[in-house]
Amino acid sequence: MISQEMFFNLFGSQVRQLATANSVSEVDAQRLILIFAEAMKNPYMDERHIYQRLVDMDGAE
Repeated sequence: MISQEMFFNLFGSQVRQLATANSVSEVDAQRLILIFAEAMKNPYMDERHIYQRLVDMDGAE
């Protein structure tokens, strides 16, 4: 079974790779990773919360 830490590492690696390929900044990629890491740890954080955090992330620029 894959550990939570290993999953986060794989997810983060993949997000960074896709961010580089799509000209997304490292700062935005890191924010995305943090939002999804928070969602994985919080059973009450559903897609509406994730979407709102992503929208807030775009407005923070």
